[in-house]
Amino acid sequence: MNPEVLKILDRALEYSLWVFLVSFVLILTYGSIRLRTRKRRIGDLYEESIPDERSGSLTAGKVKINQWPVVFKSLLLSLTCSLAFFLIFIFTPLPIFQNFAASDAWQVTPLRVSSVDFERFFEGFSLNAEVWNQTTVPQQVRVRVTVIGADDKPLDDLDVEPSPNPIEPGTSSTFEVRYTENSPFIKGYKLTFFGPDDQRIPHVVGFDAR
Repeated sequence: MNPEVLKILDRALEYSLWVFLVSFVLILTYGSIRLRTRKRRIGDLYEESIPDERSGSLTAGKVKINQWPVVFKSLLLSLTCSLAFFLIFIFTPLPIFQNFAASDAWQVTPLRVSSVDFERFFEGFSLNAEVWNQTTVPQQVRVRVTVIGADDKPLDDLDVEPSPNPIEPGTSSTFEVRYTENSPFIKGYKLTFFGPDDQRIPHVVGFDAR
C-alpha cells in the first residue's frame, strides 16, 4: 500500500481516537448529571407520597436507577462522533487536512522495489535488487545508488541501469552494484530512480525489500 495512504489513515485514526475519548467523557458526564437530577426529583416525589416508617420520609439516596443505559448511549454517541470525524478528516477537501482530497495518495506509485540483497564485506558492499513497473506503460529507468557514510552524509553516487530496460508494465527488472571504496566509512545506501528526462520517478519499498 502507498505509504502516503498509510500515513493519512494513521493520522485519521489517531485523531478519531482522541475525539472518541473526549466525547465519551463529556457525554458520560452530562448523562451522569442528568441521571442524578432525575434521581433527586424521583426522591422528592417519593418523599411527598410515601412516608418512611422511621423518619417519615424516603430520601433520594434510597432511589435506585440503572446507570448502564447511560453508559451504552455514551459509547454509541462517542463512536458515532469519532466515525463522523474520521470520514470528514480523510475525505473533506479542506486545506487544513492533509487527506485523500488534498494529496495524490490514490495514485499508483510507478515503481516498487520488491527485493534487495545487501551484502557488506571488508572491502565494501554488493547490492542486488529487483524493481517492478506498477504502471500501464513502459518505464525507462536509471538507478542511482547513493552510498551513505557513518555521519549519514553521501559518500558517493553510482548510476546503473536495470536489465531489461525499459521495464514493461507489470514486469520487473534487476540491477546490481559492487562498491569497494571508502570501506571503513560505509553505513548504508539510498536508492533513487530517474527517467530519461532526469526527472525523479517515485517508488515504494515492499515485499522482501527493506
